[in-house]
Amino acid sequence: MNTRFLNLFLLLLMLTPSLVAQKRQRARTNYPTAELSFAGTIGNTREVYRTEYTSSYTQWENEQDYAVFSMRLGFPFAAWFAFEPELMFTFSSDQPPAHSLSANAVFTLPLRRSPLRPFLLVGYGAGNAVPQMGRVDYRSDKDPWDVRLVHAGAGLKIFLQESAFLRVEYRFQMATNEQKFGGGEYVFTTKQTVYFNDILFGVGIALY
Repeated sequence: MNTRFLNLFLLLLMLTPSLVAQKRQRARTNYPTAELSFAGTIGNTREVYRTEYTSSYTQWENEQDYAVFSMRLGFPFAAWFAFEPELMFTFSSDQPPAHSLSANAVFTLPLRRSPLRPFLLVGYGAGNAVPQMGRVDYRSDKDPWDVRLVHAGAGLKIFLQESAFLRVEYRFQMATNEQKFGGGEYVFTTKQTVYFNDILFGVGIALY
């Protein structure tokens, strides 16, 4: 399934610039040809596991530092709509980085004579791990793109000048993964679904 997603993603990525160029030739526009932006966040998580018995208990704690980095290349089809491919990495202490690739649709509210651009985002992607509370909770050794991701978010672009802006965004993500065990008549499937939230801060440039 994710192989088809990656093939479709690459096809859209190749066709989008020419489609945007054709549309701009047919009408006078005042929005960018493309936007390149970078965003990220850092944080810390602390987990406490406690098991209580009749007269005693056991307790285990784990603390992790994490960082999220995102790179996006947006292609506006109109002042209010853009296709925005995204490459995201999650770095956790004592663990290899996780990666994901997503195809996002961005809906922007263009405000006249204002440097502010509120926007909404929805998207679908694939990755190699499920970041849970800043951790790489599940990692695939067989398929680097077997985790499914659904994105939704809202944010604000603040244009400092015509071609430079700041970007603040709330991002909700749902990550799912299925694993099959056993063989023959004794096959069972486990499904993991993780919901997580981030506030991303970034910068970007608009290309005209």
